[in-house]
Amino acid sequence: MKIKFTTESGVTKYLKLGISSVLGLQDILDTKSDTDHIHSEYALTIHNHDTSYADISHNHDTSYADISHNHDTSYADIDHNHSISEVTGLQAALDNKAASNHNHDTSYADISHNHDTSYADIDHNHSISEVTGLQAALDNKAASNHNHDTVYAEIDHNHDTVYADIEHTHVGSQIYVKSEELGTTLNDWATSIENELSDLAGKQEVEDAFDELATLMEGV
Repeated sequence: MKIKFTTESGVTKYLKLGISSVLGLQDILDTKSDTDHIHSEYALTIHNHDTSYADISHNHDTSYADISHNHDTSYADIDHNHSISEVTGLQAALDNKAASNHNHDTSYADISHNHDTSYADIDHNHSISEVTGLQAALDNKAASNHNHDTVYAEIDHNHDTVYADIEHTHVGSQIYVKSEELGTTLNDWATSIENELSDLAGKQEVEDAFDELATLMEGV
């Protein structure tokens, strides 16, 4: 860009400036089109459509059939039927199907059937006689209110009237020998010894008699 000016002495000069030296100039230029620009969205003034459209007088005789044509000799009517034999595999498929009125009477029970004559209700009872072995088992059981009074003594029983305390004493008339063979009481022995002692004259004989008594009592 050149700026023309005249000096005081009358000399004409030019000042050359760059675009960047003018504030905002580059922004304005950026919004402008080049002088040789084109518009790709518009056709040229002199143009044709030879590569896109057919001639107005053209036809499709070699590509399309006449509008009134038909395919009677090649295709069936849209509403037509076939026999079973004309459908491949149809007869074999039908042979594997059950008849529409078939049933399973020989294989399955009726949906409303029951087993009243064969099975007992789920909630049922039995008498004792109907349970095998039950009566015999019950016969071997004791009654719920039984006792053993005739066989066993009470747990807190004692023998006070039959046996003496473990620590006890005896008077002469209550001393008995253990041996059943002797068949007599110490009281009898004492009487016998006493009778013998009454006949003895000396001390030595008395001591011998008591020794004999002690020997006799060893088995007591």
